[in-house]
Amino acid sequence: MMTQSAFIAIAILISLVLLFYSTRLILFLSVQKSILKTKPNGKETPADLGLEYEDFKIRSGSRELQAWWVKASPTNDSKKAVLIFHGNNESISEWIPVQQLLCQHGISSIVFDYSGFGNSSGKATIQTLREDVIAAWNFFHEKVDNNVDKYLLGLSLGTGFLLEASSSLTSKIRGIILIAVYSSARDYVLLKKILPSSLAFLFPNVYNNVQRIRSVQIPLLIVHSKSDEVFSSVMAQRVYAAANEPKSLVLLDGLKHNDTLEGKAADYFAPVIEFLKGN
Repeated sequence: MMTQSAFIAIAILISLVLLFYSTRLILFLSVQKSILKTKPNGKETPADLGLEYEDFKIRSGSRELQAWWVKASPTNDSKKAVLIFHGNNESISEWIPVQQLLCQHGISSIVFDYSGFGNSSGKATIQTLREDVIAAWNFFHEKVDNNVDKYLLGLSLGTGFLLEASSSLTSKIRGIILIAVYSSARDYVLLKKILPSSLAFLFPNVYNNVQRIRSVQIPLLIVHSKSDEVFSSVMAQRVYAAANEPKSLVLLDGLKHNDTLEGKAADYFAPVIEFLKGN
């Protein structure tokens, strides 16, 4: 028969466990709101830069994700296509110059907005983004011909969305490209002081790119700037060190985090195009 002291001890233990997980949930939801910043889509379309494109709606659960498909000329023999996972506080309209650059090199691309981003419906949460990634991949795989090499490209926070699902995708993927990658969401919230270091253990270790990259067994390219003021290049080096061969790390000089999409796409994407053409 359980003694009163044993009963009290068990009750205290249960209370502590419930307190831990409830506190963890509250912190998680708070940090989730802090790191997932949505942005409406701009008025620009690929047609403004003379690109032929198709505007699609990708079904993700009960939500619809807007996607733009820019297909390279059928006379081009590169037979490469890229699915783009954009970063935080972005929308697909900002990726038009990149899609143009890729198209000029004979590389087709699909970029889409996650739930709550751009004109996509729904709310941006870690759970909906997980579903969005799989939905976008399924669309990409069905849309692109089987004789075309398929690649995944992630920028900034998009690298975590990509890598979290990569283990179920890489058997059909020719290579992965990570631009301005971070080591983990926990490292990010500590770096930005969103959460005090004393409470770091309470935050679920989601989007751990150092851990996820270990399961990637296909060609990998990491591009990062030493001048990136959002994610230190040390983060990229940690991800690279944990990755399997074949892998490449290109460290650029003088480019800020947002220069990727703000007039300097050609600088950031020069090694990307070289990688795509060589793999």
